[in-house]
Amino acid sequence: MFKSSIRTSVLRGAIDALLAVVDEARFNLKPDGISVRAVDAANVAMVNLELSNSAFDTYSVDKEITIGLDLTKFLDLLKMGNPDSECEMVLQDSSRLKIKMGSLNYHISLLEPSTIKREPKVPEIELPGEVILKGADFRQGIKAAEAIGDYLVIGIETKPQEVFFMEAEGDVDKVRLELSKDDLFSISVVGEEYVRSMFSIEYLKEMGRVIAGADEVKLRIGNDFPIDISFRLGEGHVRYLLAPRIEAD
Repeated sequence: MFKSSIRTSVLRGAIDALLAVVDEARFNLKPDGISVRAVDAANVAMVNLELSNSAFDTYSVDKEITIGLDLTKFLDLLKMGNPDSECEMVLQDSSRLKIKMGSLNYHISLLEPSTIKREPKVPEIELPGEVILKGADFRQGIKAAEAIGDYLVIGIETKPQEVFFMEAEGDVDKVRLELSKDDLFSISVVGEEYVRSMFSIEYLKEMGRVIAGADEVKLRIGNDFPIDISFRLGEGHVRYLLAPRIEAD
């Protein structure tokens, strides 16, 4: 049996973070909280969500259970409730979830977990560059690039001084966001003069929408390697991995 109550806005934020990558996912309900790890259909982006039991006002689960959820339908349902209201959830059986928000009572059908793409293994990647910046600054760089091109280069330069940059180039236009050490919480590169990789703006703009509200976002960057993006979401933790588009010589 699974039973919990949580502020509706917290749950909405968690589901929104997942929707930046996938529209359905397996939820692992464990005694210490809820975890979700999923990869998009093209195997370009991965999301990992950890929502601790401390994020809930009440939380109990007899044993570890895995359920499947249609994220779009679930978020639409949560939007019907007051963000500040309590969302109570009770797993009635392996196929139905009861949800109560104020005077609203829902009974929703769950997806069979075996029909959802299997959880990916998290790759072990050595990335020499690391930056911690404001979520709003990261979002600004993505927004600025959207009007210029389809791809965004993200990197760190160490000479003449350490700077973090995000730049996009179109047929005739170009934009570059540049942040120095004074604009960042931290910046470092190990064993390289610079690191840079190119990524699809289509993926980044969905992630950026979620990241915008984060106080701090950690980026780990390499040369033509996936970018590792992690940040806190209230009592939860979100991590994105996004594969690069390899630049032509």
